[in-house]
Amino acid sequence: ETAAALGVAHYTAEDTMFHVGVSVGSHHNMVNAGVTRKFGTSDAKKAVPERYKGGPISSIYVLQDEVTALKAENARMQESLHELSAVKDDNARMQQRIDELSSVKEDNEQMKAQIALLMQQAGLTK
Repeated sequence: ETAAALGVAHYTAEDTMFHVGVSVGSHHNMVNAGVTRKFGTSDAKKAVPERYKGGPISSIYVLQDEVTALKAENARMQESLHELSAVKDDNARMQQRIDELSSVKEDNEQMKAQIALLMQQAGLTK
């Protein structure tokens, strides 16, 4: 014996679904249909942001748009991060150069003092 079944459901709103089904077999065929409706209030439904209340299908499109926007924002932030990293590297190189120049300046001051002392000892200065 063989059989096959097929069904379809359609949401007309977030709270209402219509469904129809059929099964075909060797000896028995059946059909079903129905409506599913949500009744009552729900705190969870009230907590759903307005942009998602259009239903499950439209919510998918809203979410796709939001994901696309977040990916673009993430790409911009990654670019900024790379730029900041480059600036940080430049600052580290500049600080190293400043430290080197400070060392050279100290050496220069010491040499000036030594030259002045030698000139004084040689009697070349007042």
